[in-house]
Amino acid sequence: MKSHEVGRQEAEAVSAVSVSPDALKPAQPEILDRAQLAARWSISVRSIARMIAAGRAPKPFAVGGLLRWRLSSIEDFERKGGRGLLP
Repeated sequence: MKSHEVGRQEAEAVSAVSVSPDALKPAQPEILDRAQLAARWSISVRSIARMIAAGRAPKPFAVGGLLRWRLSSIEDFERKGGRGLLP
């Protein structure tokens, strides 16, 4: 077999592999920090702090003294209309 035939066969094998469009999307983190949550809601990090102080945000948990939220709890909060509490 000639080298150009091997290259063609390899190219055909690669082109036969299909990738779903979802596989190309960046993965969402399962845990969000303040900046990620603020970006998700298009508000400032300070607004997140005010919401926490007022008891209007989902309850965070601490990791090494830093506040984090589970994506699932944020999605639950949003589904239940919690976004209406945003400043």
